[in-house]
Amino acid sequence: MKKGTAVAPSNIAFVKYWGKRNNTLTLPNNGSISMSLDSLWTKTTVAHAPEYKEDEVWIKSFRGKFEKVDGSKKHRVINQIVRLKKMAGIKNHVKVMSENNFPSDVGIASSASGFCALTAAATQAFGMKISEKKLSILTRLGGSGSAVRSVFGGFVEWKKGSSAGNSYAVQLAPETHWDLADVVAIVSTKEKKVSSLEGHDLVKTSPYYQARLKTLPHRLAVIRKAIQKKDFSSLGKEIEKDAISLHVVAMTCDPAVFYLNGRTLDVIEEVLDMRKEGIPAFYTMDAGPNVHIICEKKNMERIAKRMKKLPYVSLVLASSIGRGVRYSDQHLF
Repeated sequence: MKKGTAVAPSNIAFVKYWGKRNNTLTLPNNGSISMSLDSLWTKTTVAHAPEYKEDEVWIKSFRGKFEKVDGSKKHRVINQIVRLKKMAGIKNHVKVMSENNFPSDVGIASSASGFCALTAAATQAFGMKISEKKLSILTRLGGSGSAVRSVFGGFVEWKKGSSAGNSYAVQLAPETHWDLADVVAIVSTKEKKVSSLEGHDLVKTSPYYQARLKTLPHRLAVIRKAIQKKDFSSLGKEIEKDAISLHVVAMTCDPAVFYLNGRTLDVIEEVLDMRKEGIPAFYTMDAGPNVHIICEKKNMERIAKRMKKLPYVSLVLASSIGRGVRYSDQHLF
């Protein structure tokens, strides 16, 4: 039996990836920039052995226990495993065990950390020696574009590229460059009604999607510069504009997609109040109702405490900027 185990961070996108030009190769319509999160992660162990009679996938949900999964969830995992087995010349069946330390399918990029950890663990188990660039390309092929950015720590850009070979992630700055943090105000842990995969397919039905795409080259440039110069005000303004832009597109699709809810807006109001009080903080939301509050690390705890006092916030997760995917000898089985 040969095993590989990897731990991959979630990431929060400052410029969102939304919409694909090629579903099979997961090629995006736009570049994106994110920050890797130290305290929100997925750990995955992959093993293969001649004695395995079938492929098995076990997943431990947030505050749950390991459960064997089938159906579409297993299908997505095994599709990626099969792709990597072919590359490595592996014939054996596999066992996959994966755990999350945060809720999944609620807009906290669980697929990003999940598919990055899966791909890294599998390449290790299969004896594949690959670069970080190659790992990011292989991760992309798993179907979760955001997972590309979890390969690296710090601030990361996923380059749109012109083909399958040059659409990959690069690190803009390491986690030591700038002490930023993300406070996540959880207002719902219900699985979203419209998955991100479905949302990507619907974008072209929005009359505002092309307008969004036209603004993104400038936004990416502004955010790159803000990261380089540690200009928090400029960074925050663009982060908020991008989040609103994404959700305008989602809400004007046919059929309309509503990822946000009333409590999302309540948290946004609280963030605006904090800014009026002199606490620098900016909001963003991925494809879900929960609000990510981007702040300087020195303000992380006070913002987290404030969020915990809000009656409509059920859980608060706080994380500083962190490392990229890493390997472990502490296997899950």
